Amino acid sequence: MTRKLSGWFRIFIVFAVVWTVVSITLFCSYVPSKKHIEGLRAIDIVTSKMQNRSMSEIEERYKLNLKERRKLIYRYPLLWLVPIVFVCGTGWCVGWIIRGFRKEG
Repeated sequence: MTRKLSGWFRIFIVFAVVWTVVSITLFCSYVPSKKHIEGLRAIDIVTSKMQNRSMSEIEERYKLNLKERRKLIYRYPLLWLVPIVFVCGTGWCVGWIIRGFRKEG
C-alpha cells in the first residue's frame, strides 16, 4: 500500500532540497580550504622580512585561521538544519490549526 504525499509536504521537500543546495554552495564559497590557509601562510613567510614580522606571529596567525575554519565547519550543519526544522515545524503547526477548524462528519 503506497501513501501519497500531500501538497504541503511536497513543498517542504522542494524547500529542503533547494536549501541544501544553497547551503552547500555557501559552505564551499565562504569556508576557506586548508590549502588556501597554507597558501596564505606561505605568502606571509615570504613577505615577513618586508613587514618585519617574526615566524611566531605567522604561526600564531596560521593556527588562528585553522581554528576559525574549524568553527565554521562545525556551525554550517546547524545553519543548514535550523531553517529546515523551523519550516517543517511551522507547517505541521499550521496544519494542526487548520484541522482544528474543520467540521467533523
